[in-house]
Amino acid sequence: MSCKVKLQHKNALPVVQVIGELTGNDSARVSKKILAQRAGKSKMVVVDLSETTFLDSHGLGVLVYAWRRLEERDQELVFMNPPPFVQNIFQGTNLANVLRVVESLDAL
Repeated sequence: MSCKVKLQHKNALPVVQVIGELTGNDSARVSKKILAQRAGKSKMVVVDLSETTFLDSHGLGVLVYAWRRLEERDQELVFMNPPPFVQNIFQGTNLANVLRVVESLDAL
């Protein structure tokens, strides 16, 4: 099963929502959607993971790559409401120590 990627603007912030399974098959599409936000004026881009049902190493790599690329432009990539299995992946890879993870837009 592939994932859907939606872009919305909430509270003047671009929010990229990843719905379904984020695997190597969809990584280029997700990366493109997130990195397209670099051209905008927002200093923050939010990736909503609340409806992500699976994340493999390629998907994780895309998220880290996008985080690094936005960081190069002094933009922040924030991950919102990841399900417990994604939180476990972030913890297990020590990414929880460097990535910003929030429960909702209100926490920003």
